[in-house]
Amino acid sequence: MRPQLFSIALLPLSLLVPGLAQAQTLPAMDWSGAYLGAGLGGVVDIANTSGQGSDNGQPAYFNATDLAQLRSALAAQNSTTRLAGQVFAGFGQQTGQLYYGLEASMGTASLEGSRTTSQDYDSLPGTSFTNTLAYSAHWQAALRARLGIARDNWLAYVSGGLAATQFHLDATFSDTNGATPGRGSSSSDPLVLGVTLGLGAEYALDEHWSVRADYAFTHFGEASTTMAIVYPGFSSDLRNGVQLSSHTVTAGLSYRF
Repeated sequence: MRPQLFSIALLPLSLLVPGLAQAQTLPAMDWSGAYLGAGLGGVVDIANTSGQGSDNGQPAYFNATDLAQLRSALAAQNSTTRLAGQVFAGFGQQTGQLYYGLEASMGTASLEGSRTTSQDYDSLPGTSFTNTLAYSAHWQAALRARLGIARDNWLAYVSGGLAATQFHLDATFSDTNGATPGRGSSSSDPLVLGVTLGLGAEYALDEHWSVRADYAFTHFGEASTTMAIVYPGFSSDLRNGVQLSSHTVTAGLSYRF
């Protein structure tokens, strides 16, 4: 993971170090109860785009060579790094040193990307096609179970659960095949589910306030949009898809009731 991601994520926590140094040693902390908080950090997003052509019941516009070329040409990976914030709330129970609980979070996901692919048809040299897929997502939610070990003022934990986000997709296609070239467009706003796994550590400043560092890996299912590529007397479908994975590191402050 990129070094700058950790620098971004640890900045808020570094501002709290003087408070940690001055905090008196507390009695053994009981982490049971409800809490809420907020965090700030960084995210590395990895977006994998894809394309798949198919017949749609009409005389096919794409032949087998075109379908294989489109599948290869539209497959790509793009990585971006950005700031991210989140709010979270949860409830946990401590039994001895064992801690278990459930946490819900909502974070910013200012993800925007676009990929344009232009190539000559292998099946028709001198004739080219251009495909563009633009995608964006503006929020990301998660529901995670947390399982940890508590000792004195420290809580170390692993987490796992479900995640959700909503994409906006815009796809366009055109080529230079004759006077009435093949073309198509489509858009969609799918809600996409995924899984998330992570780990972290939390330190109690007193019986109510605590700071934490948290890492989460999230992998979403594919979001897609399908358009009909229309040419006089012929038609084929072309599906554009994007699949997102993210590595998120945040530093947070929470209040336990």
